[in-house]
Amino acid sequence: MNLNIFFIYKKKTFIHQMKIFFFFFSFLFFSNHEIWSRPTVYVFPPTYIGEDSEKIKFIEETLRNEIHRFYDLAHNPSYENIVVDFMKEKSGEILDQFFYGECKEDCLLSQRILLQKLLMKSLYSLTVTDSRNVTKIVLLRVLKDKAEARTEYCESCTQDDLKESIRSLVIQLEGPAEIVEEEKVKDEGTTNLRARFFSGGASSSAVSSTLSGLQLFWGNLGLGYGKWRFKYKDTSYSMDLESNLIDFLYRYELPIEKSSSDLGGDSYDLTLGLGIVTSGIGTLKRDDVKYSGSSVSGYQFSSFFTQQRGLWEAFLGLSFQGKYYYDLRSSESGLIHDRRVNWVNFLIGLGIYY
Repeated sequence: MNLNIFFIYKKKTFIHQMKIFFFFFSFLFFSNHEIWSRPTVYVFPPTYIGEDSEKIKFIEETLRNEIHRFYDLAHNPSYENIVVDFMKEKSGEILDQFFYGECKEDCLLSQRILLQKLLMKSLYSLTVTDSRNVTKIVLLRVLKDKAEARTEYCESCTQDDLKESIRSLVIQLEGPAEIVEEEKVKDEGTTNLRARFFSGGASSSAVSSTLSGLQLFWGNLGLGYGKWRFKYKDTSYSMDLESNLIDFLYRYELPIEKSSSDLGGDSYDLTLGLGIVTSGIGTLKRDDVKYSGSSVSGYQFSSFFTQQRGLWEAFLGLSFQGKYYYDLRSSESGLIHDRRVNWVNFLIGLGIYY
């Protein structure tokens, strides 16, 4: 038995394919951004006046979660730098007006300028003041043409009471409570179904490799089917290999609030897959003799980065495959050949979930 280790890689071709790959990805995600994504808003860290400093983390988390039900939230550090530099230029009076929910003419004018710098729909600032047994909660929203504030008071305020007050203030500014609650029940009571289609490959002057397939998810678990075709030809011999794969998939939703960059979109996830070869056909032509067989084994490791916008998903991925074709025979020769192939494919795809 003749065992060959076969791995082909050409640097210039690889770089060229990567440029095309990432250009298409960038176009897919960032062109027509308004069509794909919700408006983006900026939420200031809340201001807390009181003795229980541990409340601030809970207050901020609650505020961001409630506003995120309506908008995408800016969380890129570059935005923080713009805001900090801008605020340093403003007087103490303007800052007090903004952070304490009393944004008047000068304050509104300055925040409009900040909105233009950030290219966002609106700004939000929450102030929570504890005084004896009464808690005052003020939420300020600044738009390009106006500033609005809503206030609630809470006696002997528990954490649940505070959470409910923040939710109420956001709803007062953004929409009817019954719509939000209906969406919440729907989100918590259903499991998302997803269907994803992908295609891709990697080629050079002597090699052509393509991989395409379908993935179906119930919640975070999924199954995938892929079809791989590989062709190689040089002066001494040629190969034509095909195989079918089943993938076992797991998706992990990335914590968008902790991301160091802002790509927009509703959420991101990372999907990992382990695949096995279920069937295949291999053909080898050498010295004008054709050898063929259907004995094949192998595996596939894959990973995908996915972004969700509305009902749609777009993703890019990478797969590494190891295949072993053996018992390749010919009626014209007594020789038996085998081939081992390791290969990387670059993938891109679209999906829908509901």
